[in-house]
Amino acid sequence: MKVHKAKTHELKTWPDEFQGIRSGFKHHEYRYDDRGFTEGDILILREWDPVTSTYSGESIKVRVSYLSRDGFGIPAGFCVMSIERVTP
Repeated sequence: MKVHKAKTHELKTWPDEFQGIRSGFKHHEYRYDDRGFTEGDILILREWDPVTSTYSGESIKVRVSYLSRDGFGIPAGFCVMSIERVTP
């Protein structure tokens, strides 16, 4: 059995989605799966303003607790990750 070593991914996150995670209401990430995300991976979500193309300087660290891809209405090449906050 192959054991997966968790990876850390740094990702841009738009303000509304970032605030949803920060407030505790949003518990998922829908992403293009160009990094081969897996359960156990750490995501460093950095707040990004697409209007000004700048980072706010705020970030949130989360862990991927569950991952869905290729089915149930998820287009090929994309994934939905259940996430949980990681204490800094």
